[in-house]
Amino acid sequence: MKKEVFLESLRLLKSAKETEDKLYDAGIDPVNITDNLHQIVMHLFGSIYGDEGLDTLFWWVYDKDFGTRTDLNMTDQDGVVLCETPEQLYDYLEENKTDDYELAPVITDEERMAIFKSVFGQ
Repeated sequence: MKKEVFLESLRLLKSAKETEDKLYDAGIDPVNITDNLHQIVMHLFGSIYGDEGLDTLFWWVYDKDFGTRTDLNMTDQDGVVLCETPEQLYDYLEENKTDDYELAPVITDEERMAIFKSVFGQ
């Protein structure tokens, strides 16, 4: 992925998240509206950067709050902090991308209900 496309995508993700947060604060849960869009984003980034890259990206977006949280860091084996900026995140993802992302298998409603019952009981 080109760096400029990646950085613009991060900017748009942040804007979308801020809008969702405002809706939620106003008592509107946008999950039914935005869930498919989140799945599309996940599939696209996963197909480019692999499972670990997708996990790293989502950590950056949701846990590290787009890099604003300074109490959370990703370090290498020597303790050197990685990905402090969006540009460093891009470089890390590009250097470590894999081709191991797979779509989750589609399950039937009956299979979903069996899983639900096994977790929560009858």
